[in-house]
Amino acid sequence: MHASSMENMRKCYQKYVEAKILKQKMKILDLGGANVNGTYSELFSYNVEYIGADLEPHPGVSLVLDEPNKIPLPDNSIDLVLSGQMLEHCANFWLVFSEMVRVVKEDGYIFLIAPSKGPIHRYPVDCYRFYPDAYEALASYTKCHLIECWRDQRGPWYDLVGVFNKTGDTSVPEKIEPPLLVPISNTNSAKEIVKGETPYIDVLTRLHRRLEPKNYLEIGVRHGKSIVLANCHAIGVDPQPELKVQLPSSTSIVTSTSDLFFEKKKEIFHKEPVDFAFIDGMHLFEYVLRDFMNIERFCGPQSVVVIDDIYPNTPAQATRNRETQVWTGDVWKFYRCLKEYRPDLCLVPIDTSPTGLLIITGMQPDNRILWKQYNSIVSCVDGMAEVPPKEILNRTNAISAVGIWFKKYLNTLSRRRKGNLPLKPARQQLSELAYATARTQPKLKLSVVVVSFNMNRELPRTIRTLAESYQKGINAFEYEIIIVDNGSKKRPTAEFYRRFASNITILNCTSGSVSPAQAMNMGIRKAKGEIIGAFIDGARMASPGLLRTAIDVIQQNANAVVGTIAFHLGHSVQMESVHEGYNRATENALLETVPWKKDGYALYDISVFAGSSRHGWFQLPNESNAFFMHQNLWKQIGYFEEAFQSKGGGLVNLDMWRRACTFKDSDIIMLLGETTFHQFHGGIATNSSKPPMQQFMNEYKKIRSKPFTPPDEPYTLRISKYADFDKILSVSVEKRQHTLPGDSLSVQHRKFRSSLPSTHLNDIQNGVMKSVYRDVPFFKSPFDIAIYLQLLAKQKTRSVIEIGTKHGGSALWFADMLSAMHKERPTVISVDIDPISRVRDDRITFLRGDAAKLDDVLDDTVIEQLPRPLLVIEDSSHFYEHTLATLKYFHPRLKSGDYIVVEDGIVSQLPHPQYRQYQDGPNRAVIDFLEKHSDAYTLDTALCDFFGHNVTYNPNGFLQKK
Repeated sequence: MHASSMENMRKCYQKYVEAKILKQKMKILDLGGANVNGTYSELFSYNVEYIGADLEPHPGVSLVLDEPNKIPLPDNSIDLVLSGQMLEHCANFWLVFSEMVRVVKEDGYIFLIAPSKGPIHRYPVDCYRFYPDAYEALASYTKCHLIECWRDQRGPWYDLVGVFNKTGDTSVPEKIEPPLLVPISNTNSAKEIVKGETPYIDVLTRLHRRLEPKNYLEIGVRHGKSIVLANCHAIGVDPQPELKVQLPSSTSIVTSTSDLFFEKKKEIFHKEPVDFAFIDGMHLFEYVLRDFMNIERFCGPQSVVVIDDIYPNTPAQATRNRETQVWTGDVWKFYRCLKEYRPDLCLVPIDTSPTGLLIITGMQPDNRILWKQYNSIVSCVDGMAEVPPKEILNRTNAISAVGIWFKKYLNTLSRRRKGNLPLKPARQQLSELAYATARTQPKLKLSVVVVSFNMNRELPRTIRTLAESYQKGINAFEYEIIIVDNGSKKRPTAEFYRRFASNITILNCTSGSVSPAQAMNMGIRKAKGEIIGAFIDGARMASPGLLRTAIDVIQQNANAVVGTIAFHLGHSVQMESVHEGYNRATENALLETVPWKKDGYALYDISVFAGSSRHGWFQLPNESNAFFMHQNLWKQIGYFEEAFQSKGGGLVNLDMWRRACTFKDSDIIMLLGETTFHQFHGGIATNSSKPPMQQFMNEYKKIRSKPFTPPDEPYTLRISKYADFDKILSVSVEKRQHTLPGDSLSVQHRKFRSSLPSTHLNDIQNGVMKSVYRDVPFFKSPFDIAIYLQLLAKQKTRSVIEIGTKHGGSALWFADMLSAMHKERPTVISVDIDPISRVRDDRITFLRGDAAKLDDVLDDTVIEQLPRPLLVIEDSSHFYEHTLATLKYFHPRLKSGDYIVVEDGIVSQLPHPQYRQYQDGPNRAVIDFLEKHSDAYTLDTALCDFFGHNVTYNPNGFLQKK
């Protein structure tokens, strides 16, 4: 259930049904009513009989359909039929719609929502997209009436919404609006505290005076104390205004919700732009987001939009359900949303009482990012913690409205408004002034140190990719970029590079060394950030989510060493392409073929894995050309070794990376989806036709007294939320430069890698996740169904213990198979930490328990008395710790001939990034378990290889106690 679908259905409900439902009980049919991230039943809190209908049992489903095109209800029996995101999955949708018309009453309604665009999403099929003419055709086919239809402009689905009835009556029932503001009583004074140096009305007054707008728009008027400040053509929008001031004749009040206002207003100020807007309406994130999206459409490049309530003073003031007099709701999330999704905007938070203001400039009326990504944005924000972070509650980056700097800021706004300052310089000045006027200037979160030597072509691209306007989810207040020049003929200047980023510092290293080690250490020692990122090569362009993701990881774990694999621009590694004529001119032309300035991830299309990262995403690289650590960890490990004095530093970066990875207290975390892209710059190693590798190796051995060996330490993978890693991974596969984590693992001289083709595994997995047994989700691969039949016959299994229940389909299948094999009733025990099974069967005992604490739920006496042979199935979380805990628990309790099967080691081969979270857990657990107990078990290769080498979801997972 995506957000815009729920909002459109709510709109239909409020317009056509809300008044009716107050007077009489209604019978509602939700066709496709399974609760998938929400259900329309949330709209109806009283006076209804709600029937959720779908093809399979599922939460929210009270009527399971035997036939997809038949509704087993009488004619004219339903007051309201709802259907959203269902019709596209119906092969014969016109038959389904005919059934909707049949069952709805003569005075009833049908509310229909279906996508007009969007990606394929099979449940189990995805057949159609719909346009308004389709709804007209449905109405004509069924002889009903389409009384209203609109196409939502928010992506990715661009929902088509239709309201149908049998009578053709287009009148809308009158209704009484309930009060929007619920009185609050018995409030706690500790929750009502107010911060802020300056009243927000004072700041709005100064903005009106300096901007001198011709057209002013205000969302949320209430008593009118802010809209009265406007001395121009002004419109205020409020569903229930309570004016307590006299407004001038140039001001008009529209009694309406803002959504309805923007829906009806094709233009607001007779095609003139909104010069100044103030949003102070419903204090919920999605409402503010929609208000801003709508207002920006009517703005000009000089327009200013101000948002109220971005700074709650206490967590209680930030709840979505109002509990306090001073209430901001979750508007604070909107500020964070814009920083992530609209880095092109200039955002200036102001420290005002009672709850802060956000001034936004740099509007782009044609920008559709928020519209296209609306549903994913709302979904992402829904997943945020409800309690605001400390930086919000403490107003960490807020700007003081007192003093000379804020006056300069207002002056810049005024000059821009009057057209005396071009857009780019204005944005630059506003960013710098905002930083200079910060009420508190906390320790920076991040310092990025970049070393450069004679890189006049490459360094500007590198800095552009590190700038606030390019990086996602980060602003200039949070980090600094330190360029350390190591003796270039033409030194970089702050004036030039601040065209790309305002947070630039340039240092000149005068050591005279041809190695970058001293320059790197100079930058690290000057760094002010809590986290320090090292770019020893200034020719490395960064992917857009790199900095934010690194910060997030290290803020969660101060011992993290955050590394990245590396790519080379070009269609082969530059050590090879240089022999084929690859040079700066070739690279310039190559970069012109992709829109990398707008979408940094497009660089993956014109690059390959670097030599140090040749094993792909899922193996620790020999070095990382952009890695990050907390400054305390840098100090503990020590900085770059300055004894490395070869040109380019020799192996100094590999040495630093190895020391960081092998440090006793460090935790290696490799990023998936974020990387750096190496530009050709004629370097001594990468771009040399004869790189002096032997010289580098000799220098390393002299310094470290042993040959260099790459790090081989345990590490964790972290998928970037900004990168489409699924797409990036597919590019890697196509270039045949990719390995999966299971490739290198083996036990008893057997690889875990299955001969199941990776190219088909996604399709197989899609089928597995749709499989059912006796109407219960089953989730067993066809290979393993057949293999288990061989095992049951071979072992003559009498009892099964399953760790991992889920829906219970597997337990039911085992019970049926054992019943078919033996006369006596079988025993099946199924354990899960959070079972959702609805199966009720006296042959099966369902227990609630943790795989890591099986002692708490399983009784040794019961296990001892089970009829043997016993089959144990480990199918819990797929994480290493739980798998190994299960193996260790059953080891002393299994008898000769008993089997224990470790399921789903195949996750290491499934290419979708969601499976990387398991870190090859099942297979690693099998290796570690058999290392200690190999004499006690036989690895049943006949079962593993029944269809070919490990053609099973349980590679090397069938273990029999000797």
